[in-house]
Amino acid sequence: LKNEVSVISLTPPRHLRPPASLQSSGGFLWWYLDLPDEDGNGMVLIWSFGLPFLPGIASSARAGNPKTPAESPSVNVVLYRDGRQDFYLLQTVDPDSVSWDGETWEMGGLKGRLVSGGARLTLWLDLDCPVPGTSERLTGQITLTGNQRLGSGDGASQPEHEWTPLVVASTGSASLQCGSRQWQINGRAYFDRNLGQRP
Repeated sequence: LKNEVSVISLTPPRHLRPPASLQSSGGFLWWYLDLPDEDGNGMVLIWSFGLPFLPGIASSARAGNPKTPAESPSVNVVLYRDGRQDFYLLQTVDPDSVSWDGETWEMGGLKGRLVSGGARLTLWLDLDCPVPGTSERLTGQITLTGNQRLGSGDGASQPEHEWTPLVVASTGSASLQCGSRQWQINGRAYFDRNLGQRP
């Protein structure tokens, strides 16, 4: 097809340089971690700049006033027990309190560090997030270790939306608590990054 347009391009892992990645009007940048175990327990964690699903992001773009990713950092944590959603948190973060240098993050109650050594990649995350409407906090640690993905992309030049799986053959663990509730999850893990250059 001569007029075929790729909406999402598979890209190889590469270093992203802040703040350039955060200045495209209507763009976005997020990291996605998926950690299930064999008993139906699991976690999905997304930390992001300009997550398209946040209230006001899409409507601002439609009104011709798209925000930059740097204006809308957020953290999203979803926990599952026995195959059912057991906890949900999605909160925006004050942009002035956020730092990201390419390998480390401080975003609200999330602190993280990504380390590559040889063919291996390790991610460490600490959570200490307030839970709206309560005096409780979601706290704990998450780790992931796997082989760095080495593959190339799909050949698109200057893609508008990059999908970048970062590891293969990875495992992870999460030890989290909120009030009297606790979650211990150990299993295979998936970790990727999505970067958009426009709404």
